[in-house]
Order: sequence, then structure tokens, then C-alpha cells
Amino acid sequence: MKIGLLTLPVGIGYGGIMQAFALKTVLTRLGHEVIVIRRIRKKHKLKRIIRRTIKKYVFGKKDTIIFIDRKNEIEYPIVTKNIQPFIDNYLKPFSPTYLTSSEFKNINSLGFDAIVVGSDQVWRPGFMDKVEDYFLYGIDNRIKRYAYAASFGVSTWIYTNKQTKRCKNAAKNFSAISVREKSGVDLCKQHLNVDSILVLDPTLLFDGDFYMSYVKEHDQAKEHKICAYILDRSSDKMSVLDNLSKSLHKDYFFAASENENEEAPLEKRIAPSIEEWLDSFFSSDCVFTDSFHGCAFAIIFRKPFYVYINKERGAERFYSLAKLLGLEQCIISENTNLSDIPRIDWVKVEENLSKMRDISNRFLSQIK
Repeated sequence: MKIGLLTLPVGIGYGGIMQAFALKTVLTRLGHEVIVIRRIRKKHKLKRIIRRTIKKYVFGKKDTIIFIDRKNEIEYPIVTKNIQPFIDNYLKPFSPTYLTSSEFKNINSLGFDAIVVGSDQVWRPGFMDKVEDYFLYGIDNRIKRYAYAASFGVSTWIYTNKQTKRCKNAAKNFSAISVREKSGVDLCKQHLNVDSILVLDPTLLFDGDFYMSYVKEHDQAKEHKICAYILDRSSDKMSVLDNLSKSLHKDYFFAASENENEEAPLEKRIAPSIEEWLDSFFSSDCVFTDSFHGCAFAIIFRKPFYVYINKERGAERFYSLAKLLGLEQCIISENTNLSDIPRIDWVKVEENLSKMRDISNRFLSQIK
């Protein structure tokens, strides 16, 4: 079948890139022709300028860059120069770019037999212009639709009445729905009146050997160290990382640059390649992260890991994954006694992972 894959915009985030790559790879291996749909969030530049001006001059945040969008436009090709080859090689082809809901309805003309929505926080309002688009509201009903590992990001219902009504009407047109968090199953039933099943994030459908087949060079300097993959390098996280380094008697290195920090200087934002990023997890002794996909790749490469949850980016997904695989002890805070954390029972984790992979692959196999 010709399938459109609708996920959050592929940009500079490693997790977003890898989940799209993994899901496209699975669907392609099932014999489908897959095109990634580009529904890009339209930037309201004037509003951003006003907000950032207030932040700088009213609240005294002197380092605030008022014309941040212009800075990002100039820097983006440089920031992404090392990751763009992977995107070009493994995620293309893309659909035309749609900036509004009206434009988005033009996907009706692309000849898709089906559209798969997912993975990641595609059903979390605020992460896109209109969450209704990610329920395919207003799209031709002759196109089959599926949701794979769709995430609400939170465990409570945060939709407006209008969003709820539209998404509820659209959800009933899906042939099958799967979600990434246990709470998502409950939200689907209670607020959308549809059944769904729990599946794995698509990155977890593959093992470490699969990902390392894309890595041609190994950096021995990363061995016997802590791989720190931190999206937001706040002072509290850095303090915990320093304490972890002392507790384990291991140095640490950063798996990525500050590529997602819009206000960081350009030289600190240039992102390492996807292959270098993967090798960081493979080569290290353990992982410290505030990223969901940082957890996922620590699990994939069977590395002990410590996750300091970034609540603003969505805490529910961490708790759900940890409970699903029996890894609750890996979630830490400023007050955690690092010496008391139990070892990971990888046999148990593998059993849970294998069971969930079977469920996830059975769901994907019904897309036809």
C-alpha cells in the first residue's frame, strides 16, 4: 500500500528523527511504500517577538534574543549539517509542506491508501497548530487510517471542548488505534470513546545490532564513561550528573550538542551525526538522560541508565515505559541516593520487551 506517515515535524531532535526512521523502516519492510507527511507548525513570529521583548526588558532576562526566529533560520543548515545526510538517506521522500489546516487537506490528492499517525506526542495539544490534524479531521474517509504508538504526553485530559468534539468524531474513523502509554488507553476510552492497545515506541522494535549496522566508526574515547544525553542542561541536572560521576568514579561526555537550545551560540549547537549519537550509547558504560528516547536507546543497548525526568516535556511517558519493562528504579531525582539503586535485571527486561514487540508487530501487520 501507499502509506502516508504523519508524525511531528522532523527537525533537530534525535528522538524525533529516530522514531520516524524506525516506524518507516518497519512499514517499508512490511512491503509498503511510505511517504513522510510534512505538517509544519506555522510560526507566529510577531507574537514571539512581543513575548521575548517583554521577557528581556520587563522581566530582566538580559540574554533573551528577541529575533530568535531569524537566528534559527540562519543557523538551521549549519546546526543540522551532520544529521541531514541521515534524514536524506532514510526518511525521504517527503510530502509537500503544509503550514495550515486548509493546506493539510491537500493530502487527499496524494493517492494514499492509508495514513499512519505516530509515533511520539502527536496527540498532545500545544505541540502543533491544531491537534485535530493529527486525528485526520476533515480528511477523505476513503483513506484508511491507523495510529501507531500515539502519545498524549500527559495522563490527564487537556483538550478544549471543541478539540474533544472534533477529535472524537475523527477517531471513530480509524481502523485501529495503538498508544504508547498505558494512560493513553484510558484517555482514548473515556474521552474519545474508542478502544486502543498499548504498544512500544517504534525505536524499541529493533535491537542494538540493527542500529549499529549504520555506524561505520567507533570512538574508543567514549568507552568506560557515562554517556550524558541531556536536552535541557539545567543547573540541577548538571549537579546530579556531577554527583553520579563521583559516585561511579567515571568521567562523562555529552552525546549531543546544545542543538535544541535556541539561545546557545552557534558553535555549541552544531549537532553530531546520527551515527556518532548512536555510538555514544553503544560505547559508554552507562547513560544519564532527561530524554525519553535517551531511555529507549539505553534499553536498546542494554546500558544501566539514570533518568532525571523533564516534566515540561512530558513525564507520563517515562513512568509508563519504566513500569512496562520493570525499570522504575532508573528514575531518579536530586534527592536519590545513587548508591542504593538496584541493578537492572536485563533478563526480566528482555522478557517484557519481547512480549511487547510481539504485540506491537502484530498490530503493524494488520495495516493492509
